[in-house]
Amino acid sequence: MIEECAAIGLLIKQLPRSACGGHVWHRGDALLDALLVARLLRAGHAPASLAANLASPFLGRPKALQAMLQAPALAIPAAIATTLLEVVVQVPQLLPEKFRRAQLHQANTETIIGVLMQMQCNMTGVVEHSRFESVGSAVFAEGSLANHDCAPTCQFLFLFAGEGLRPTLKLQAVRDLEAGASLTISYGDLARPVWERRRNLQASHWFSCKCSKCMQDLTAQGLLKQVHLVSDAKGQLLQALFERTLPEEAELQKMLSVFRALKLPFASSAANAAVGAALKDLSRLEPLDRSESEAPGLEARARSNLKLIRGILAKLLPAVHREAVILQELRGLALSTAELAKDPETVLEMAGELLDRCERWYGPLHLKRCSLLRAQAAAHGTLGSKLRAAEAAGTLAELQARLGLSEGVGNCAKDTADQEAETAFVCELDAMD
Repeated sequence: MIEECAAIGLLIKQLPRSACGGHVWHRGDALLDALLVARLLRAGHAPASLAANLASPFLGRPKALQAMLQAPALAIPAAIATTLLEVVVQVPQLLPEKFRRAQLHQANTETIIGVLMQMQCNMTGVVEHSRFESVGSAVFAEGSLANHDCAPTCQFLFLFAGEGLRPTLKLQAVRDLEAGASLTISYGDLARPVWERRRNLQASHWFSCKCSKCMQDLTAQGLLKQVHLVSDAKGQLLQALFERTLPEEAELQKMLSVFRALKLPFASSAANAAVGAALKDLSRLEPLDRSESEAPGLEARARSNLKLIRGILAKLLPAVHREAVILQELRGLALSTAELAKDPETVLEMAGELLDRCERWYGPLHLKRCSLLRAQAAAHGTLGSKLRAAEAAGTLAELQARLGLSEGVGNCAKDTADQEAETAFVCELDAMD
């Protein structure tokens, strides 16, 4: 699109550094957000349409938005709005005509921020099921009606009709449901402890989760049952792990005081220091881009990273609880790195560990199992274990059939009576016309 091409350079130059990085706002990509909101405003959705009435903490509450305009929480969307209104003077076709009227500057600023908030609260990462990797972001108007629950009844699946075509969305039940049951999804990672889940939801969707699972997990008994996610092998809280779940100092201290009141045992300073030192080694990892799998030296760099990750795991395994979240994070990282390093033995080791926990944490029908089974089948095949490769491939095929997913990006699953699919109207802007 000509107007976007003309605006990109100006937006990059004029967007404040604080809006382009260092803060969490749609993965920190303020440029993409500016271009996306401009597209939505040019589309001109009717006021009564579902797209125009997507959920937002400020929808129907203009005074609340006005009161928050100077708040730190709105610093990034406010910067994006200000920059868009400056750039539209030089690129008039970027936004509709009313956004070029100086007398409407305040109202236009509030409109842009309002749309950005709708994007933040309703945009979802589009996941390609074979690798469980995000290939972009989209807003699905009808899909946005699905509420959150930390014990969801459904999950989103994305169906691809062909290369470069917009995906369609399918709402898939993850277990048998009775008539009248609520159709809910999770907006975050279910394997996280309740204090981290609620903190992340507050930051991304502006609400404090009060689902039945959260309420149960917030009881004294519920909290004590989750401590192993950030504890040592004896169940003593490791502050070095706990601090990773609550970056804000005030929230961290508040939660620590709760654990002290529950008389929870804390790990020693020496144990915390050892774990903290091991985690610092993560900063030594080189960035790897899977899309450049044929790039010279990538395999060697991946092997170097894998050696470092395995070293960190070796230090943490005897020091932390076997169900600690950090171990699962590192195993996932080790698996993806081992694939780039062409190390099928490590792929099998990590996939096996993750598959066991995936089913317990997310359920047998979770989309993440597809990528793990695929990795397992491929690694067995590389090692010449044809029987085991066939077993893993068969399990994968059964799961894909149950989920209504066909093999490959080029094929779209056939519609069934219980399938509701919807076309996205916002996709990743990775290429401009």
